[in-house]
Amino acid sequence: GYAAVCRGQHGDGLDEMNAGIEVLERATSKQEARAGVPFPWFLTLLADAHGRAGDPEHGLALLPEAISLLEKSAARIFESALYRMRGDLLLQMQLPSEAEKSLSKAVQLANDQGARGWEFRAALSLAELYRAQGRVDDARREIVDRLAGFSEGFDTRDLREAQRLIAEMAA
Repeated sequence: GYAAVCRGQHGDGLDEMNAGIEVLERATSKQEARAGVPFPWFLTLLADAHGRAGDPEHGLALLPEAISLLEKSAARIFESALYRMRGDLLLQMQLPSEAEKSLSKAVQLANDQGARGWEFRAALSLAELYRAQGRVDDARREIVDRLAGFSEGFDTRDLREAQRLIAEMAA
């Protein structure tokens, strides 16, 4: 369902994602399903899907439950991604100061966990926000400092995006 949303098939994809969550909840009790490690991630993907479909408010409404479930879990591997998603949805809703708080938290959480990929993605979102606000030096710093730590993977989407953003800011 998420792949369908990413391809622009918003209605069908959201229907598939919601059906998948219902199947998971029927297979176990609703409480057990929501307590499982992947469930907060499913909610995060569903939130992103709603944002991609042009309904960031609906997506944002899903994240408090995902955060609450994640905080009760010992497995917090994608906590940074959840806060990045929250920041991205807040940006869609034209709430830049709230978005900056979430994106900064995402960067810090990933840094604390040593999760360089999550950190880089969150830093890219934060850099985009800074650039939109005219804070080009802050945007560049978010990217350049982290980009220097990579010795491979320059053909990945995230690193290509970083290089594009740096080039745009230099122009």
